[in-house]
Amino acid sequence: MSVLLTASAALLVGLGFALQQLFQDVISGILIIIDQSLHVGDIVEVEGKVGRVLEIKLRTTRVVTRNNRVMVIPNHKFMLDTLFNWTQNSFTNREQVDVGVAYGSDVELVKKYYYNVQKKNRK
Repeated sequence: MSVLLTASAALLVGLGFALQQLFQDVISGILIIIDQSLHVGDIVEVEGKVGRVLEIKLRTTRVVTRNNRVMVIPNHKFMLDTLFNWTQNSFTNREQVDVGVAYGSDVELVKKYYYNVQKKNRK
């Protein structure tokens, strides 16, 4: 009888360790839904990868990248790692791009061209 109890206890401990990740994902999913820190349509960055949230489930969140690839992210990643939600405050995003210009270039002409391009992009 003690052999049977020992074997079942070992089996249950192993099962507990195996289900630990699942429970962590489910609890994280519930917290994401309650906290509303993430919504469908948000643009997020996780582990250096940027994408738009397609759906949020209890265990996983699906994100489509710029290359139209779907990433299935376990929800515990959002609780453990740094998450950048680029659209939580507003759907307007701003990026900074450094542009190099050759030495001796007409700086005023470059500025004029740059501002004209910016005006076109805003329309």
